[in-house]
Amino acid sequence: MIAIDISEEQLQQAERRPNIRYSLTSPVLTNDTLNSIVDPKGSVDLIAVVAAVHWFDLNTFYAQVKWLLRNPVEVIACG
Repeated sequence: MIAIDISEEQLQQAERRPNIRYSLTSPVLTNDTLNSIVDPKGSVDLIAVVAAVHWFDLNTFYAQVKWLLRNPVEVIACG
């Protein structure tokens, strides 16, 4: 698993777990960046966003979600 955030403070607040990789990112991510810090295209089973989706450029976010998620398993959870 990977947890990404644009805020170092938020990442420092996160409960540490050995099976989670934590990564500080810029607010705008390219597909190349996603490939290098998250996983290759079509390799993610779940994307979860909690209390942040209202900040996103939704067109870009959903395009990147589609790029990352494995087919036919496509699950996105927004809270």
